[in-house]
Amino acid sequence: MNIRFFLSPLIIASLALWLAGACGAKGTTEKGSSSATSGGSGAADGGSTDSAGGGLDPSGVGGFNPTTAGGGGMETCLTNEAEATPAPLDMVVLLDRSYSMKGAKWDGTVSAISSFFLDPGGSGIAASLSYFPPTDAATQCQTKVYELPKVPATELPLSASVLVNDIQAQTPGGNETPTYAALYGTLLYANQYQEDHPEHTVAVVLASDGDPTACEQNVATIAALAATAFAYNGVRTFAIAINGSTLANLDQIAAAGATVKAFDVTNDVNQLKLKLQEIRTQLLACEFTIPDPSVGAFDATKVNVEYTPGGGGVTTTLSKADNQADCGNKSGWYYDVPAAPTKITLCPASCASVKSDLKPKIAFLFGCPTSLN
Repeated sequence: MNIRFFLSPLIIASLALWLAGACGAKGTTEKGSSSATSGGSGAADGGSTDSAGGGLDPSGVGGFNPTTAGGGGMETCLTNEAEATPAPLDMVVLLDRSYSMKGAKWDGTVSAISSFFLDPGGSGIAASLSYFPPTDAATQCQTKVYELPKVPATELPLSASVLVNDIQAQTPGGNETPTYAALYGTLLYANQYQEDHPEHTVAVVLASDGDPTACEQNVATIAALAATAFAYNGVRTFAIAINGSTLANLDQIAAAGATVKAFDVTNDVNQLKLKLQEIRTQLLACEFTIPDPSVGAFDATKVNVEYTPGGGGVTTTLSKADNQADCGNKSGWYYDVPAAPTKITLCPASCASVKSDLKPKIAFLFGCPTSLN
């Protein structure tokens, strides 16, 4: 990956076109895949691919499904179904450790994040941890300082003590808040990790108590980093506003990172654990690894996604959108990388329904033309 991709959307557009060409028939005849060989849930909790496709267990083969063809005729297509399970989740936490965090604010933040690491609420979750500014103020605007996290991807809760010990050993320091450089380098890491683990969901969580005061300080420019990362390969940027920050600034970064708005803990930093849990729930409820069909080759134009509410409600076929923006207020889903998809993400309206459902069922149906938004 070109480590300068954030500086030029044109480069990214060109790279995306090159990738689409390099993938060739993957978009219509085979599903992109990758074996996870290092770090986090990819290596430790079964996130690597196998013959069933991303650890998902195909639930069986369906019957013939008549669909309406062009001109009013009927086309018969053989379908096979596979129940969906959430994609393994990797959260990259980027924490402000500037001097203004000192005292009860820091203690509450450390306690809340430590508690989340120790009790993440499920398996298939990993976290990495970075801080800004660095201990050497002379390097605080060098993006390469942030390109490797202080603690790399670590499985939760099995190895949570590694993360907890590190954050509890930190102390606030530094008079500046170099948000631009820190987020730039962290997003480079997250995007590379996403490329290495394409069937995972990777997200950055930025938590800060202040506005940018060093390096590039224009909030729109900082937000553009988050927008470019999401456009590149779907890495989202969440923001958590701690007391002292300007909520509107972090809202702008979160919106650009495809997470709507920042989580606000300015009145009570102890709520930070709850916000991390909300982020986890959102990501686990709404992103799913695509399994291999049990019959025939994968064809991205012949995939449908069904949602059945818990308690045996009516099953609905969700329509495919081009991307999140194309969802609008409609229910539906979209591919992570249309040219070589490995995951699907539910549109916001469908995501909200699934999150509020205690026992939702999401299933993939292969073999019939995709229902379009």
